[in-house]
Amino acid sequence: MDKMKDLENVELRSEKVRDIMTERPPIFIRYGTAIVAMLLLSVAIIAFCVLL
Repeated sequence: MDKMKDLENVELRSEKVRDIMTERPPIFIRYGTAIVAMLLLSVAIIAFCVLL
C-alpha cells in the first residue's frame, strides 16, 4: 500500500519537474546573465592590459 503511494508521488514530482524544466526563464534572467558575463570579461581584459 505504501509502495503505491510512493510510486504516485514520484510520478507527480517528475511531472512538476518536467513542467519547471520546460518553462523558459524571463528575458531579464537570460540576457542579464550574458551581460554580467560580458562585464566580468571586460574588467578582466582591462585589468590585464593595465598590468602590461
